[in-house]
Amino acid sequence: MGGAIRIFWLVLFAVAVAACSGDGGGGEPPSTTSGTATSTAAPSTTTTAATPSTTTTTAAPVEAFRAAFLTVGDEHACALDDEGRAWCWGYGESGRLGNGTVDDAATPQPVATDARFRLLSAGRTFTCGITTDNRTLCWGGNSRGQLGDGATGGGSSDVDRPTPGAVLGDRPFTDLAAAQLHVCALDADASVWCWGAYPSGQLGIAVNEDQTAPVRAGGDLRLAQLGQGGDASTCGIDADGAAWCWGSNAFGQLGDGTRSNAAQPEPRPVVGGHSYQALTLGRTHACGIDVEGTLWCWGRNEAGQLGDGTTEDRTEPVAVALDAPVRQVTANDRITCAVTDDGRGWCWGANVDGRLGDGTLDDRTEPVEVSGGPIWKELHAGEAFSCGRTTDDAVFCWGAGQNGRLGDGSGEDQLTPVPVAVP
Repeated sequence: MGGAIRIFWLVLFAVAVAACSGDGGGGEPPSTTSGTATSTAAPSTTTTAATPSTTTTTAAPVEAFRAAFLTVGDEHACALDDEGRAWCWGYGESGRLGNGTVDDAATPQPVATDARFRLLSAGRTFTCGITTDNRTLCWGGNSRGQLGDGATGGGSSDVDRPTPGAVLGDRPFTDLAAAQLHVCALDADASVWCWGAYPSGQLGIAVNEDQTAPVRAGGDLRLAQLGQGGDASTCGIDADGAAWCWGSNAFGQLGDGTRSNAAQPEPRPVVGGHSYQALTLGRTHACGIDVEGTLWCWGRNEAGQLGDGTTEDRTEPVAVALDAPVRQVTANDRITCAVTDDGRGWCWGANVDGRLGDGTLDDRTEPVEVSGGPIWKELHAGEAFSCGRTTDDAVFCWGAGQNGRLGDGSGEDQLTPVPVAVP
């Protein structure tokens, strides 16, 4: 009898151990999502155009902020949700986040307005947008008249605006591009209008003072779209696909085959005969996607930002070696990033604080794939960080986390993409 009882208890103990092992050992991990669809960074084999890599990165399912539109400035980022409401995060100095303060924000914060936007463009210390009812609003730093509201601080922050205000003139614009300290926009007739800092001719007119309201730029030039970004130069594409640039040309960034330290306010055609569908500008270089999906870059190349495997400046476009057609491109200070038709993201140039997103701090003179595996819709390069939007509209950022610019709430640097927090 005693032996039978001992056997009974041993069997019961074994069953209990097996049950516990089934709950906590080989089962699926608990979901961290809550109610909404989420973006999952799938396992991926990361490759570079220069040197193939066998590194694989597996990311756990995460919930990320979803955006219908994304823009990145030097140290802040802004996005639109699917209802056209604007949200910003990162460095708050000058009021560039538009939430009524100058405080940093480590997660997305709503812009203090009831307006609904259809596009945004972030400059160095400010942000502008076009609303669904065709108003142009700007907020943030106004030291050089870049808010277009008739005021300028003459280099100071006395007239900064921490909430959105209207650009003077009530002229409806169809496109808008914010640069370091100036803005250009297109009206319904494809005419170019610019305002803000003037010194290098980036406003497209021969003036000797900042312009605090939109002025007609580029003479009779008509453009179909503007290139995003830039410092002291401006570029755009006409209806035939020809690219035009004006402003600073100290490193050949106008792409006309010359370089000069003199201001160039008159638009000049980019040489090479390419027909472009999109343009982007860094501080001292520019890139464009032609109608066949080939990416061409020109200008300064000290960190390899032209992507041609060298560090030689180019006054004419040179092709970037990518193994698939390019559908989107972005640039900033010594960095370029692009998305190819297969949804892979690529970056090259100076890898400040890991903003190339390849898990290293190494500069690259040829494209290297952004780690993590998301299928990208677009990438946007900042001064020391980058962000991207996936095909399911989830937003990720990487690089310098200082001032909350990655939007993940941590304030820490990240060498690979991390999800922007849901507000």
